[in-house]
Amino acid sequence: MDYKERKEFELKRAEEFIASINAMNDPDIMYKVSHPITDLKDMMNKSVERYGADHVAFKQRFAKNEPFREITYGQTLEDLNALGTALIEHGLKDKRVAVIGDNCYQWASSYLAVTCGLGVVVPLDKELGASELEQLIKEANCEGILFTKKFLSIFQDIKERGETDLRVLVNLNAEKEADGVLSWSQLIEDGKKLIADGDRRYLDAEMLKSRATCLSVQRTPPAAATPCSCSSPPARPAPARALCFRRPISAATS
Repeated sequence: MDYKERKEFELKRAEEFIASINAMNDPDIMYKVSHPITDLKDMMNKSVERYGADHVAFKQRFAKNEPFREITYGQTLEDLNALGTALIEHGLKDKRVAVIGDNCYQWASSYLAVTCGLGVVVPLDKELGASELEQLIKEANCEGILFTKKFLSIFQDIKERGETDLRVLVNLNAEKEADGVLSWSQLIEDGKKLIADGDRRYLDAEMLKSRATCLSVQRTPPAAATPCSCSSPPARPAPARALCFRRPISAATS
């Protein structure tokens, strides 16, 4: 079974599963309006088709005292594709990439960019200290990390000491690259140029159920990285709701 046939089979199973839910008369099942998807990449593409490229998906303040900016479904998908393409260019295809920081569009888009065709995402708790973060980076064998600005010195220090596999640092708040730390916004611009020049490594990346796309990392000894089901589809496809909102998501950053 080739990749296209596999995805068609997965979609058929998802449609059958949702049809079985809609046919139930159980009064405890209150929400039956669901849309079949095969994976997170499929969810993002179908969200643009269903709600429209111009429909607002996120609202966020990117700086203090500025008004909320609206981010559409179309822009979100374009940013994911560009960011994923740029990260592949930096050698992170099929690698483990950590994401940490405050609740913001940059964090959400980075998480999705990794899971939608780049590699395995390792979400880290922003309340952890430097030594705990280094241990988790080491145990998960992360080669890249995307972080908000308050973690800059921590991960620069971890990379410089060379006791982990960490080699690609991305600051979610920086406007441009500095001191070997890449800029999230600049990576998106770089990725757009690569795609315009015909780079389809990320756009055509295969999403397979057998391949974990998220790791949960334990912080108590012995630290271990284990597959997590949060972005790896279950054996029976579940209704798609996560990160697929009609109502815009609002977030403010300092």
